[in-house]
Amino acid sequence: MTARRLLVAACTVPALVAPVLAAAPQAAAQPGLRWGPCPVDAHVTAAPARCATLSVPMDYTRPTGRRISIMISRIPAENQAGKLGVLFGNPGGPGGDGLDYWSARRQSLPARLHREFDEIAVQPRGLRWSTPLNCAAPGAGLVSAVSGAPLVVGGRGVCEAHDPSYPRTVTTENTARDMDQVRRALGVSKISYLGGSYGTYLGAVYATLFPAHTDKLVLDSNVHPDWIWQREFVEQQLGRKRRLEDMFDWIAAHNRVYRLGGSRAVVAAEWARQVGMQGGGAFARLDPGIAAPGNPLDPVLADIVANRFRLSREQLGRLANIVRTLTEPTAGGGSMTFKATTMATYARKTWPYLAQGMREYRDNPRNLRFLRFLSGMDGLSAPSRRWVFTAITCNENDNRPDPDAMAAALGGFLTGAGVFDITAALLRTGVGCSGWEQSAIPVHVSGRALAVPPMLLQSEHDSATVAAGGPAMAAAMRGRLVRVAGGDHGLVGRGDRTLDQAVLNYLETGRITITHADQAPIPVPDPPRVLPKSQ
Repeated sequence: MTARRLLVAACTVPALVAPVLAAAPQAAAQPGLRWGPCPVDAHVTAAPARCATLSVPMDYTRPTGRRISIMISRIPAENQAGKLGVLFGNPGGPGGDGLDYWSARRQSLPARLHREFDEIAVQPRGLRWSTPLNCAAPGAGLVSAVSGAPLVVGGRGVCEAHDPSYPRTVTTENTARDMDQVRRALGVSKISYLGGSYGTYLGAVYATLFPAHTDKLVLDSNVHPDWIWQREFVEQQLGRKRRLEDMFDWIAAHNRVYRLGGSRAVVAAEWARQVGMQGGGAFARLDPGIAAPGNPLDPVLADIVANRFRLSREQLGRLANIVRTLTEPTAGGGSMTFKATTMATYARKTWPYLAQGMREYRDNPRNLRFLRFLSGMDGLSAPSRRWVFTAITCNENDNRPDPDAMAAALGGFLTGAGVFDITAALLRTGVGCSGWEQSAIPVHVSGRALAVPPMLLQSEHDSATVAAGGPAMAAAMRGRLVRVAGGDHGLVGRGDRTLDQAVLNYLETGRITITHADQAPIPVPDPPRVLPKSQ
């Protein structure tokens, strides 16, 4: 199994998104869907998969104006004579490539799903293969002073310089409307939806806008519908800190196997040492309650402190880039250990790989095989992914900035606070969207008009979409919440057969048969000796 496919099967970064066709009268199909081979670099490897491109309005308030392209992949149901419908899939993000969604999940999802449903994935607007955003700017090769990661676009003006009318239309609402254009082009009257992480909000928006075309709705690892988007990311930082503690506790409990320390503090100290040695900079700083403070004050923030918060345009732009790179899934500067840890927080079953990677690096700093394997599992390296993430979350950011949080962030740097608390404070300032003003009011989601109550799944220690999102989304969508132990992010297809079967039963019948589920199993910490093989 390739690293990318292990991520999908065991460590789905953001999510599952999927509509299902109800057995109902079908709308007339629109002409123009010509199915052919998928792009080679999209990795849609399932044998019967085909792709097509659909033209949709760029701005739905001007339906006769400019049009953009949306690419779609399709894997037909194995049992066409008895199929139940059509499933759409999206990996979340926002900004994750979606074309290979179903192809990459052939082994991890119930086989009956593949027999009973056509599987459709829509590549969201703004991403490669659909009409992409272009936010490349002079100096794009520079890196953040904090993270070492490439600088993210400084503001919407950079994108507008390439395409003046397009960037402000890259929103969740328009992405949902694009999905409905695909539904119409396929000639189906209703879809069901299985969506995770950011895909929960996308699915809830679709169901709110098009309740008559929505059948079953499964929302897996939920965005809080009242936290779009600044507070969502603030809470995410605190969730990441808690999940890191869970991970260190697990490694310490298996000290006999991995020899990294018998307590959280000892494991954390080794982790921080590795991150610092690998060039992780400020990312090596953990909460003093977990481990000793790491690196000193970052030079960018030292400069800001010296100027007593009177920020020049250049300083503001640099600080915005710090915030954006700190919140990147692949952030961590040059540190393989940090990046591998970020990926491992999504799925507990990858923890043995992280622990073994840390052990091997400690014994031989040239041995990075497991750390490199995990850190390369995100599959999110295309620059358009970063740009779409910024476009959607800043176009829609409906939370009021808190300027006073700047003092808390800089004070935290000076006094040795951990990177997650500092990042949370920086996010509260609102500086992450500096130069990118809100252009859309987030859709207020509601399940009031749905015929079938949605099914929602939420783990207790989810690090990416924290636990409060589950009950809040369930209340807004008038759905039923299934609480799942542990902290995995993206719960369907993890290896919990009871949970997977309950989701499948719901998609087939509309009935929800469980209220709680255990966390997915973890491999015996043996430890792992070899990397997973390609298949």
